[in-house]
Amino acid sequence: MKQSLRTRLVFISAGMLILSIVICWIMNLFLLPGYYESSKIKQMNNVYSQVEELFEELCHRKDAVRQDGRYYHAVLYRRARMWTLKNRRREVQTFPGEAFVSLLLSRMRPSGPPDECLSETLKRYAGTAFPAAHWEGFLLPARVGNYREAMLDAYLAGGEMFWRMEESGRVCFAFQEDIDWDAPLPRPEGLTEKEILIYEALLKRGASFMQSLGSLLPGESPHEVLLSLLEKGLVYADSFLPVRQWLQRGSATRRTGKAAVKQRVSMRVRALGTGRWDVVRPLKALSAEEKLRRCAGQYAVLCRETVAACGFSWQEALSVLRIQEYTGQVRRGYFIEGLSGAQFLRDEDFRSVVRELRGAVEEPETGPVWVNAADPAQCLGKLLPHREGRSFLNVPGTVAACCCGVPVAVMERQGKVLRLYEEGPAAECLRLFVEEYRRGKIFSAMKRIVVKEYPAGAGELLERAGFLREMQDYVLYR
Repeated sequence: MKQSLRTRLVFISAGMLILSIVICWIMNLFLLPGYYESSKIKQMNNVYSQVEELFEELCHRKDAVRQDGRYYHAVLYRRARMWTLKNRRREVQTFPGEAFVSLLLSRMRPSGPPDECLSETLKRYAGTAFPAAHWEGFLLPARVGNYREAMLDAYLAGGEMFWRMEESGRVCFAFQEDIDWDAPLPRPEGLTEKEILIYEALLKRGASFMQSLGSLLPGESPHEVLLSLLEKGLVYADSFLPVRQWLQRGSATRRTGKAAVKQRVSMRVRALGTGRWDVVRPLKALSAEEKLRRCAGQYAVLCRETVAACGFSWQEALSVLRIQEYTGQVRRGYFIEGLSGAQFLRDEDFRSVVRELRGAVEEPETGPVWVNAADPAQCLGKLLPHREGRSFLNVPGTVAACCCGVPVAVMERQGKVLRLYEEGPAAECLRLFVEEYRRGKIFSAMKRIVVKEYPAGAGELLERAGFLREMQDYVLYR
């Protein structure tokens, strides 16, 4: 945009006659004899200062505009800017919603070494909170090849990022550099005597191993107290193990009313390897520009739906995006059918995103892609409406298979219900489902899948894919 402005705008401002007089005076000054070189330089500097003051006065009166150290006639500048915006908007092409679905799903696939994919995923969703079970249930396994729990623990031990739990049981990852060390810590309320003792010790000592906190509770492990503080969003550890143990404790409590003694002892022993514990500190407030940058990293297209999915006010975002369009940082247009009319792409991503969308339309990948319905990359029923007759609940117990951005099969209620929307890709969908399940990418917490409801004629396809028939059901073991 800047180059187009420079090529179209005239440097001399209309009505700047006084500047011409000054320039003529400068030329006559150099032609006059008897001046020493030093004197000429001094007078020249004075003239430059006077000229600059005149230009600044014109800018103050809005008769001129300064950009990148150059001055332009205000009317011509505004006219050229509008021409540039119109030309940039003419380059915009509208794509069907299926292309957007394919774009998000393609970005979910692992495309590099596991460590790099893990780092990229955590950074992409930095600051976005999901239910704790979602992270290792399907978010990370779907994006990191051969994901293992030790990968996340090793990455967190590096210190670049850390996790924090909200009181609702949701967990987000954040950068260590985003911690606001100068902000006062909120005073927690409703803590027990033991929780206050452990929390104040961490405040005083800083990051500490669990073993060093044992002396505060004679004859008792601080593990349960730390998990209670974790649940309230007040502490975190160097590894993700405490979150896993918190989830296991909650699952056992829901089944039996309390965790078994043997399980509690096992958790305490394993907790010795969690690393250091520390208090959760406030984060720096993100600017609107940074929030939009992170949102674009997740969804590529910035619009009312995607911005709301990132927890950002659309009115505030729109005011920033309008300014960024004038400065050439984003492009505005109607890129995706089905999304709200005001849509934006970052200028640096424009060509690559358009190329991916065009490829999804002109050269679509025919193979199916299984995705958990609660995954943020699954946008049907969230950002885009479901296709008629192909709707499903966006809950963790549902997975959907999409071909060319269109749902063709769905497994609901943890795999108990199978629905096939198209016969053609059904066999390939079920074969891929078995492969993804056994690799731990879908329904990773389940040791077996029992299909109880299925379309007529699907039994043969299930057996051919690898399911075993037991009575009227079809079972798949990991």
